[in-house]
Amino acid sequence: MPTLSALPDLSAYRRQCLWAAAVFYALMIGIGSIPGEANELGRFLPDTVLHFTAYGFLSFLLCIGLGPRTGAALVWRVLALIALMGLVDETIQSTLSYRTADIKDWLVDMASAITVTTGFLLAPARR
Repeated sequence: MPTLSALPDLSAYRRQCLWAAAVFYALMIGIGSIPGEANELGRFLPDTVLHFTAYGFLSFLLCIGLGPRTGAALVWRVLALIALMGLVDETIQSTLSYRTADIKDWLVDMASAITVTTGFLLAPARR
């Protein structure tokens, strides 16, 4: 059995996940701010599915990136970040004449984050 000093340092991998989350979020905001793009995406998938998938992926990246914390510390950090990111997303939408903000979208964002963080809590301990 390897000792703790023999385990690989995952801090670079975690940083990459946080960068990926930031880039993905910026792309979501950017693409969603282009006139007509959100409506075009909505033709293929319902808005609820888009929000759940996008914020679920963000939650997944944040869970990995904010590791190795586990339990409540990880859950609360991810949920707080997703709540803030969803709020910023909806606030930006409210300022655009061709978009509308909707509290239901934010609730879907939070439901997605809760689903993902619950999965991380229930997953077997990573050694």
